[in-house]
Amino acid sequence: MAKQIRHLLNDLEREDLLEIINELCKLSKQNRQFVTIFVQGSDAVDYNAIILEAKKKIDGKFFTPSGNPRTPKE
Repeated sequence: MAKQIRHLLNDLEREDLLEIINELCKLSKQNRQFVTIFVQGSDAVDYNAIILEAKKKIDGKFFTPSGNPRTPKE
């Protein structure tokens, strides 16, 4: 699969590649973070913000907004 994608990307012009990267960044915050880390390195990332966002998602699965435990769903 990766070889097929690499082959397709090798055939594209620079402007087309930039457009694909731009569209991927628009699709999700995770894509944008990945591209930022890949291009600028790990120093360009606010790890605290990523950790806080993950913590909110995890807490939301186990607790209601008022802080009460959620009933597990099957």
